[in-house]
Amino acid sequence: MIMKHISVIIPIYNMEAYLERCLESVINQSYGNIDIILIDDGSTDGSVDICRDFATKDKRITYIYKENAGLGAARNTGMVASKTEYITFLDADDWFEPTFIEKIMNAMLSSDSEVGICDIFYVDNETLKKQVVKTRLRQSINSCHTDKSVINKSRLFAWGKIFHTELLKRCNFIFPSITFEDILIPILIANANQVAYVREPLINYLRSRQGSLSNSEKNIIDIGNGLKLLYDELNKQGIYDDFTLEFNKIALGQLRFACRKWGDKSRILDDMLAVMIPGLKGTCHKKFYTDGGALIESALDKVVPYQNQLTNEKSAADYVISITEEELDGLLDDDSEATLYNIAELIMEKVIFIGDCQLSQDEISIYSSLADDVSRRIFLARFQFAKTAKADFASVFNGRPLKTCEELIELLNNKSYLCYGAGFGCHILLGIMKNNDLLQNCQAVFDSSITKHGNSIEGVPISGYQQKLVENIDMVIITPMSYSISDDVKNFLIDKGIPEEKLIYFCDYYATNDINIYFDPIITDSLGDKEILIDGGCLDFKSSMSFLEYCSNAHKIYAVEPNSGQIGFIKENIEKSGFSNVKIIQGALWSYDTKLNFFASDVNKSGSRVCEELASIKVPAYSIDSIVDPDEIITFIKLDVEGAELEALKGAENIIKNHKPKLAISVYHKPMDYIEIPRYIKSIVPEYKMYFRHYSTFEAETVLYCVVK
Repeated sequence: MIMKHISVIIPIYNMEAYLERCLESVINQSYGNIDIILIDDGSTDGSVDICRDFATKDKRITYIYKENAGLGAARNTGMVASKTEYITFLDADDWFEPTFIEKIMNAMLSSDSEVGICDIFYVDNETLKKQVVKTRLRQSINSCHTDKSVINKSRLFAWGKIFHTELLKRCNFIFPSITFEDILIPILIANANQVAYVREPLINYLRSRQGSLSNSEKNIIDIGNGLKLLYDELNKQGIYDDFTLEFNKIALGQLRFACRKWGDKSRILDDMLAVMIPGLKGTCHKKFYTDGGALIESALDKVVPYQNQLTNEKSAADYVISITEEELDGLLDDDSEATLYNIAELIMEKVIFIGDCQLSQDEISIYSSLADDVSRRIFLARFQFAKTAKADFASVFNGRPLKTCEELIELLNNKSYLCYGAGFGCHILLGIMKNNDLLQNCQAVFDSSITKHGNSIEGVPISGYQQKLVENIDMVIITPMSYSISDDVKNFLIDKGIPEEKLIYFCDYYATNDINIYFDPIITDSLGDKEILIDGGCLDFKSSMSFLEYCSNAHKIYAVEPNSGQIGFIKENIEKSGFSNVKIIQGALWSYDTKLNFFASDVNKSGSRVCEELASIKVPAYSIDSIVDPDEIITFIKLDVEGAELEALKGAENIIKNHKPKLAISVYHKPMDYIEIPRYIKSIVPEYKMYFRHYSTFEAETVLYCVVK
């Protein structure tokens, strides 16, 4: 085998106590075809004399003196000076085993790999006692093209590796001028054709040396700067999406490193947390550190919606430090389970509380299985609401940009107004007006339902429409929380001659977005030909009409609605849609075929539901498995059945198991739906990817989307 030419680049700054041992280990390598490039980064001790003495004795040594600019800049100078096919880096306080270059080069050349790596001896600075630290790679030949975790398992250090010069050139690689200059090494690993691994400790790393840059507390902020550089470079190369999980592991590892090293003196500031947002939202919560030093609460405020508490007075740093190496390495080593959210689960067992409530193991399991960060934030909002009846749903609203209630208050100041619609939205609105001393400006509440006439909200009487009163009022606030219903009210008022400029949608300020509810891109991006939709709780067929807008080549729709008063509207809208292959099923959806007590609301049609207490009639109920033609493949199930969603899903078990249809399921009618429904679905089809989306600024309109990708 041809002995390829390699450069050993050694940056030096005031290393006279360690330098001779380092240089002796290089000049005595069993591999002969080497250049040794010493970059003196402005040393002021005896390092200069040692370098010159060795350079005189060994012609393979090139000595370069430069003004002090840091380790990264020194290595860059060495790379410019190198003229060889391969490069390795060695810090001046570390040293090679005699066969370091020979064994790694042989492994690289025999496998045509662009990176070579070995195991490490960690050496105690005081006792020189050695500890073997194995690299977490499992194969002799590894590649990020087939295993993304190689980027993480190869370790971040530049030392202990050999690189092909062509790889460095292809990546335009330079070391950044920060303390943690090795942070971009994962870029090289990600782009290498292969990484050859020698299962033997061939380099000695001196730990806990006083004056070591990595032990300087003042440089802690460079962890954040380095992570930002890595994040930006991955994005620049267009590979961040491929390595998001591994980037988050690296980020979490650096956070943990900081906790262990600095404890309550931690100075991990906004920069560090900002770049770690993709992995730390929902993982590291407010008060991750609770005492000492410059806290990072302000940074965490940006990424989590809730105040979080610990079980006692210990700092969160103590909890993170208490995670053992074995626990963390086990999570990172197990490829089938190695996700950031496995680590999150481990941290949550020790740390995470929301309000006064701790996440249960069941809740942690669902939380950890969700497919993206938006879903996890919505989960936490539903968790908070289930435990305390309070949550910041506005922060997870998946709708159009909202105006603020402050803007509405300013708009209505010194103006007379009335409300159209005596439902939930009106109660919220008049409560806000009362709290801001504007309730007295409300002249009336109109509602089309005669059953509400004669009642009042916040002391304001409810009546039917009165034309003269409307004509003499400054503003009419349309209070339904749905845009489609608000549009109907608006058209009614315009037909009555009310100027449009007088009309205000309350849902612009305190909104529910029913424009794309059930039809998030999670669903629509995967719609194809021959789609068959089961529209459970189709109400007036408008949700099916939305489906047809997204899916022009749909094959069939099952329109299921228990309220007989809606069947005429369904037929009317089917005719409007121009789509004829619709099977109308008048009945409820349930886990088996039966008859159920049913409350048919004559005020809010969408509030009609299976209900024992308010039952006015009995309706037939069917399982989805029983209503579908046996030769059909169901591709999409949408359920908004007023609290019967879990029972309806149980009645669709065979279809879900066998067809794995796309699912869009309401999970807000019952407090524990956000746990019980995804848990049941996962028990049937574990491979479903699950997403939550929320379509209002209050507790209603949370949808669970499930797709198999």
